[in-house]
Amino acid sequence: MNTNIDLENSLGLAIQFGFDYVLTGNIALSVAYWRINLDTEAEITTTADVASVGTAVPIKTHVDVDIDPSVYMVGIAYKF
Repeated sequence: MNTNIDLENSLGLAIQFGFDYVLTGNIALSVAYWRINLDTEAEITTTADVASVGTAVPIKTHVDVDIDPSVYMVGIAYKF
């Protein structure tokens, strides 16, 4: 059985919140959060052996896919 998944390109909105906090003259703490909203469509193609036909028959379907990750970041910066 062979299966292939193709995702369409898409654009989405991203919201970012964050801040930098100076700890000392040379060191700072960075904190950030991103929320990204991506919606796309997937085409799934697979083959199935059909006994009555005696060969592999392709089967296709389309599925809506929501990819909505949250990204967190904590970092330390050092200024030379």
